[in-house]
Amino acid sequence: MRKSVRHSGLTVLMVGVLAAALVAVAGTATAATGKATAAKTFVKVVAGLPTSVDPVNYQNRPSSDNLPTFTSPLVRGKGLPQGAKALPGSYAVDPFLATSWTREASGSWTFKLRENVKSPAGNTLTAEDVKWSYDRANALDGVSRFLFSVANLDTKNLVTVIDPLTVRLNVTRPGPMTLGATLWYSLTIYDSVEAKKHATATDPWAKDWMATNSATFGPYYVESFTPGQSLQLKKNPNFWNASKMYFDTVVMRAIPDSATRLQLMLSGEADNTYYLDGSHFKAAVAENGKKLIAYPDLDSSMDMMLLNERFAPFKDVKVRNAINMAILRSGLIKTVYQGFGEPARFQFSSVLPQTTGFQPASYNPTKAKQLLAEAGQSNLTFTITTSPGILSYSADIATYIQSQLSLVGVKVNVEVIASPTDFEVKRRAGQLQAWINVQRPAIVDAMYFTYLVNGTKGIINSHLYSNPKVDNLINLMLGTSPGPRYDRQMKELLRIITDEKPTVPLVEVKTQVVFSKGITGFLTRATPIVYVDELARS
Repeated sequence: MRKSVRHSGLTVLMVGVLAAALVAVAGTATAATGKATAAKTFVKVVAGLPTSVDPVNYQNRPSSDNLPTFTSPLVRGKGLPQGAKALPGSYAVDPFLATSWTREASGSWTFKLRENVKSPAGNTLTAEDVKWSYDRANALDGVSRFLFSVANLDTKNLVTVIDPLTVRLNVTRPGPMTLGATLWYSLTIYDSVEAKKHATATDPWAKDWMATNSATFGPYYVESFTPGQSLQLKKNPNFWNASKMYFDTVVMRAIPDSATRLQLMLSGEADNTYYLDGSHFKAAVAENGKKLIAYPDLDSSMDMMLLNERFAPFKDVKVRNAINMAILRSGLIKTVYQGFGEPARFQFSSVLPQTTGFQPASYNPTKAKQLLAEAGQSNLTFTITTSPGILSYSADIATYIQSQLSLVGVKVNVEVIASPTDFEVKRRAGQLQAWINVQRPAIVDAMYFTYLVNGTKGIINSHLYSNPKVDNLINLMLGTSPGPRYDRQMKELLRIITDEKPTVPLVEVKTQVVFSKGITGFLTRATPIVYVDELARS
């Protein structure tokens, strides 16, 4: 396992080099304070950055954690104060580009847009921008298309322009997920006037230009970008709430090493990080109120292992059950997570609505051995693949699982892929036998979580689990309004998933966001994004 102090000489050297780089970017170091961050510059050190800033080019956490800083969806997830006991549901949203919304009898939603919203280029938001943006997402982005299917949106007629400031999202049937789907960052509304300037006959959606530039109505825009390494944003001077924004510049640096990121936080060279290794997060919490502010708070995220059913042994439910039974999750939390987390004993996060009443998975290595023998897999061997850019401590998780499964006769090899982009390419192509990943549902609902991960058409289902009963229930629920009938369908869906064990849930993690002391304004959301336009420095 990683320790809180390791490779100290190298770490100190890296901190010095990276601090100098951050100083150069911020351009504000002073002899008096020694700080690299100016009052109006917010510095993030993150595990990974994507190779493209185009929101429709999804590259897992490096995209979904960082690109929302400058995107501009119709609505944002409702923010809650620290200490909330339950996560908001799929209808809990706050205004952003839209100021109001109404559900029609057909299940379609009408949005009234904010007036006099301008992009950094000076173009004014209109309903035509919404239509162009949703059509672009539909043409280019598999994640967006998946959300459209969840939301029952009519992909042949996504958006109707009613007047310059009013649009309707059209559905094929009523359903419970339509409003919640609009939260996803890749459904940003673009400045279509600016974007079209960079389109060509062979690139009608300006993909090449969008890979390194932004054209949204958000609080920031991309000033400079080095793929996979650094991203610098500048304040949109035309943002409707610009006068209340504190930070003028956002600097992001990709630093996979957790110890280095913690040291940069402690030295005052960075303002924000997350996904530290357990020992490093524990050290950050110990500094709470001193040098740092750490939030071990409510979250719907779950760290899990996915088992690719292209690998024949994992098609057998006995093998999947055996692996689930052979892992002592409390030991994983004590070592890798340093106590920050809860055992994930269900195929879905227990903080999601409507997940009570199910028998949790138990630790039973004796039974695990028996099931493996019955399946003819007493000498099972497979490889777990990890990537520090997706989850910095994933190799530690894999090493722990390796030791646990060895006790029931299973040999595990651990593979580390440094590049999160390369990891994603291989995951999507089904080239990994098993892998460690984190699942954080964009919509806080157990059915959505199940569809996302284990539906045959689920966008995260690279492990190839497929059950017609599960798919049929998902389809029924997508057309059912919340209520008793929906709850009955949910119970049956989760019962099947609980029995089938298509994945290996490991730990229900806490929100792990760390700020430098004096940063205020952070709100807990179902998807805990750091929106810098909401923050300030006291």
